[in-house]
Amino acid sequence: MQIKFGKKSKLNLCAGLDYRLVHVICEVARLDLPYDITIFETTRSISKQKEYVATGKSKTMNSKHIPDANGIVRAFDVVPYVNGKNTWDKKYYDAIIPIFKAVANSLYPDQIEFGYDWKFFDAAHIQIKTGCEI
Repeated sequence: MQIKFGKKSKLNLCAGLDYRLVHVICEVARLDLPYDITIFETTRSISKQKEYVATGKSKTMNSKHIPDANGIVRAFDVVPYVNGKNTWDKKYYDAIIPIFKAVANSLYPDQIEFGYDWKFFDAAHIQIKTGCEI
């Protein structure tokens, strides 16, 4: 399936996201994916992060969604878009995350990590590894 980013995804791609993450997203979008995707969230305010921690959606206030001192965001959330709506069903992530991993590892080896692999499973989350910030 050819990816056709909607307005929200396009705005999120332009919201100060680290160029390496934008590059990975754009390269993945050129491939034939089993499902369409939404770039659901990039930039996150401190107040939104506090809300996510309070409700258990996040475990840290040290989120890479919060812009750094230079205004760069080091994380994004990708969501499969299936049958006209976003879905967080694991079976769809099982199909798309390996594609994101392959592209990320070919372009930026050992610089990008996936919430899909964490103990605190966060399938949608993709970020620049700590220590790999530019």
